[in-house]
Amino acid sequence: MPLVNVSMIVNSPAFAQGFTINRSTNSPGFGLGGYSSGTTQINMWGAIQPIEPESLDMTPEGDRVVGQVEFISQQPIYETNPNGISDTMTWRGQLYRIISVKPWSDNGYYRAVGTRMSGE
Repeated sequence: MPLVNVSMIVNSPAFAQGFTINRSTNSPGFGLGGYSSGTTQINMWGAIQPIEPESLDMTPEGDRVVGQVEFISQQPIYETNPNGISDTMTWRGQLYRIISVKPWSDNGYYRAVGTRMSGE
């Protein structure tokens, strides 16, 4: 039984939004048509909050917009572990890689931090 029931907040239309998880599967390899990366898309719902505002990272290779976002959901979110690489999230047309998942699953939700990988 969860210690704190946060489902009303995590699932509230006032706070929650839709996002997509791109999850690696344990079956990458070669098949018909060439190499298969072994990913599946999962539509999710949860609260999303910016952690670090967007900023411009200027390097000799080129400019890149960076930032971090927190995803809070009742569905599992995974970071890199011995069984596979971390989830990537698509939200508002941008791609974020999960870099950490906070251990709140005992309370009925997953709290993950994603860092921006793409976009202008």
